[in-house]
Order: sequence, then C-alpha cells, then structure tokens
Amino acid sequence: METRRLEYFHALAEDGNFSRTAERLHISQSALSQQIQRLEAEIGAYLFDRSARPVALTEAGIRLLRHSVPLLEHVRAVDTLRSDAARGETGTLRIGLIPLALYGPLPMRIREFTRQHPDVRIRLHKMDTAALLDALTNGQLDVGFLNARPPAGGHATDLFEVPLRVALPSDHPLASRCSLKLRQLRSEPLIMFPREHAPENFDRVIAACMSAGFSPRVITETGDYASQIGYVCVGVGFALVPPDVNAIHRAEVVHIPLSPPLRLTMRIAWRQAKLDSHLRVFLAAINRTVKDSAS
Repeated sequence: METRRLEYFHALAEDGNFSRTAERLHISQSALSQQIQRLEAEIGAYLFDRSARPVALTEAGIRLLRHSVPLLEHVRAVDTLRSDAARGETGTLRIGLIPLALYGPLPMRIREFTRQHPDVRIRLHKMDTAALLDALTNGQLDVGFLNARPPAGGHATDLFEVPLRVALPSDHPLASRCSLKLRQLRSEPLIMFPREHAPENFDRVIAACMSAGFSPRVITETGDYASQIGYVCVGVGFALVPPDVNAIHRAEVVHIPLSPPLRLTMRIAWRQAKLDSHLRVFLAAINRTVKDSAS
C-alpha cells in the first residue's frame, strides 16, 4: 500500500470534495479519483459514498481512517528524521579534546552548537595529544581539538593561537612585572606537561627557551593545568599556561604575559575524507563562530 494514496485518502476524507482536494494536492481530479479507486481495490471495499454531498466515508473508510493515522504519523516522522539527517541535524559526534582546549572559546562554541542542534548527541573525551591522535586514527573519535599535526591521512584546520602566560607564586621577585622575557626565568625550575602528551608543544617550549639562551630545568611534569597551578602555588617552580587558566583562581599565583609571546596553535582535526552530514555541519559551525569571534 502506497503511503501517497493514504495521504490522498486522508485529504479527501477531510475535504469531502474531489475537486477541492485535487486542487489542494495540486493534481487533477481524475488522477485523484484514480488513486482512490486503486486504494479501494487494495482494501477490497468502497471507502467513500460518492452519492453523498459532501462525499462521506463508508464504514470501511471510517475504519481505515482510524487505523491509518498512526501509520502516517510514523511515516512523516521517518521522513523528518531522514531530512534532518541529510541536513546534519541528527547523529552522534565523538569529540576529543586536549586539556588546553578546555580553556578558551571552544567549550562555549560546542555548547552553542548543541543548543542549535539538539538532536545531535555530543560525546566529549578529554585526553592527551598522543591518545587523541590514536583515537582519530582508529576511528574511535570523529573529530578532535588539539595543537599537533593530524594523523597520516587526516585533515585539520587551524582555529586560533593560544598565547602562553607565566604562572608564578605571588611572592616571587618577578611577580609584579607587567610582562616577562623567557630569559628572565632561566634560573627558575619549570613545571611542564609530559612530552608524550604533546610532543610538538613540548618541543616548541624547549626550543623557545633555548632561543632565549638557556636549557630549562624541568623539575616536574603533569598534564593537568590545575595541578600545574597547584605546584606553582607551593613554590615548586613556574609554569607556562593558557590565559583562561586564570579561571582557576588562586590568590597565591599571578599570571604574566610573555614578551615576545609564545603561542600554541589550536586545531580541529578529523579523519574522514567523506564527511558525515552532522560532522560537516559541526566543522562549518566551529569555523564560522571562531572566525566571527576573531573579527
């Protein structure tokens, strides 16, 4: 049984007039009559009393109308789901984020996307860079926010740069400075993240220190910025952290810009060459909102 014929049947039952129904459906009256006759042939009974004015449902027509309403509602729901899926309005997105991505504009951008696309389920996974790259390669993630190069065969777009700041104990002799040069920290122990968590970032920090004329003395390693701030607070050393780590408010810690700045590039990476519709919509939304915030 064609759902189109059921749609015609429901329209005629509502209007009670072949001419008016045909006009509403944008088909000829003869075509409508033909479709109703074919439906009656399938059912094996007349569905309308054509001698009545307006056209009235027969007993068989009344029963079909009652039983076909849930069917048509289901078909319409499936059509809507199919249409939403084609537009990227449904589906599941598995998103990986390195700790750095949790500070700055990205959490709000993701929240804005979920508000605009409520039927797209978001699964967030915090992980270090190496684990994120492996998850992208193995298909365990759809997309990732990181500041390393994408895996072989992957794709990436640069989103924005994150300027690192110096986190120092508030009673440190340099704590009152408006800005600091890296070479001013050459005698200070450095609190870093493990190299295996983000090799590109680790190497960039070490290279910046070497360019400033010293080899940093890494005293301890932790991949969590909150832990780094905790170590700074108790006087273990200094850390290089993103600006939004200021949200982890500790009166015993100050955050001072570097001059010249040391920046890490935040990227969005994915593996699929042929994008699912909801991933394509997500990538476009993130790129658009980041560009808007930069302008």
